[in-house]
Order: sequence, then structure tokens, then C-alpha cells
Amino acid sequence: MASSRKQYTTIKQAIMLWEKKHGVSASDAEVVKLYMQLPPIRAMDSNLSTLTAVKHLALSTNAIEKISHLSGLHNIVTLSLSRNNIKKLENLEPISGTLQNLWISYNSIERLVGIRLCKKIKQLYIRYNKVKDWSQFEYLIELPELEDLEFLGNPLEAKLTEDGADYRAMALERLPRLKRLDGVAVVRDEEEDSAAAEEERAPKPTAPSALPPGMRSQGRRHSVAPGARALRTMPGRRGSVSRRPSVASTKRG
Repeated sequence: MASSRKQYTTIKQAIMLWEKKHGVSASDAEVVKLYMQLPPIRAMDSNLSTLTAVKHLALSTNAIEKISHLSGLHNIVTLSLSRNNIKKLENLEPISGTLQNLWISYNSIERLVGIRLCKKIKQLYIRYNKVKDWSQFEYLIELPELEDLEFLGNPLEAKLTEDGADYRAMALERLPRLKRLDGVAVVRDEEEDSAAAEEERAPKPTAPSALPPGMRSQGRRHSVAPGARALRTMPGRRGSVSRRPSVASTKRG
């Protein structure tokens, strides 16, 4: 009678298969791709710590449920975890000093708080997760180097698009430093619009209460707007003012 228990590939087994295929030690490799294992990987375990030289680790298209055991990945730049069963961004602290690209689309993530420690993140691909509201963008604002975001397919974007709202403009208003959004380069007009929106929210300066020192109130020529009538004081008559007709008015008739 066949066992009904579902089988999974372990990290150790996946590494051994990779080494057999490529003929090199995974501990010396900078790029290790363990995606689409059959049967799939379910758990990230301590065997990941043997990948001390890895810069690009791919674990996408498996059945991973939790991010863990990253403490040995001292050189990692790119981590791919797309198409798994991950529900939470967590345990990224050990790689927060080197991680620049996190690809984690097609999972079940609702909150982005776990990304806030990864200050070197440049590229975040988080399409088709379960982010529902703009409050989660507050954690993205804390990432000073973030320049490439993919967010389509989350409930927040889907609802705004369905309602006819300009999701892209709203996202760029919150993240004006982005250079690419959802695979499309941010053009100059969009950058200016987002910068203008940010400036519009800034407090306006108050007008000075007094004229700058040295400015004379009399005898100083002032520019006159086109079409306006200049004023001059009649000599010998205090407070009496006559109006000099504008050039435009002398040409009429």
C-alpha cells in the first residue's frame, strides 16, 4: 500500500543534486539555483549556511512556507523566493547588510514590515501577494535605495484599478525616488508630478514682516506690470496723486 504522506526535497538533497549537475562545490559558487525541485522544497534549513560564497540564491517555485536560516549567507545580493507559500516577511536581519534584490512575487504576504531593516534594497518584486492598504508603503519609504518596485496583482492595486483610480500616480507620489514601477521606467513628467505633490504637502514659508535693511521707500524705481498704470506724487502737493496713462491707452482711438 503506497504511503499517503507527501514527500519533499530537503535543502541538503537539493544542493547535492545541484553539485552533481554542475560538477562544482556549492560552497564555492556565487550563483546557486535550487528552484523547481521535484518533489518541492518545503523548508529552508541550516544547510543553507554552507553556501558561504553565494551572491544569488534561487529557491523559487517550491513549497516553502517560512523564510529562515539565512545567517550563513554573508555575501548574498539577490534572493529569489517567488512562487512559494510564504505568508510573512521575516528573519531577514542576517542578510540586511548585503541584500539588494528580493524577488518574492506569487506568495501570500500581507504586511511589509519585515523589509524595513534591509536598507540596501534596490529591487523589490512583490507582485501577486496580499497587500491590501497604503499603510504598508510606509515601510518602503524607509528604504533609501529602493528604485525598482513590482507590485501589480496585490488587492490594493487591483481595487484601485477596478475603481478607475490612478494607482501608478498614487504609488509614485509615495515613493518619488523610484526609477521603475511594475516593469515600466518612470519618465521625467511622472518624476516632476510626484515631486510637485511632495512639495505641495510641505509647509509654505510666511511672508517677511518688514522690508530688508537698506531698501529705501522713496526715490526707488519699481518695475510695473505690462498694462498697469504708474503712480507718481505731484510736487508741492502732499498726498496728491496723479495717474500717468499707460502706453496702451495712448494708442487707442
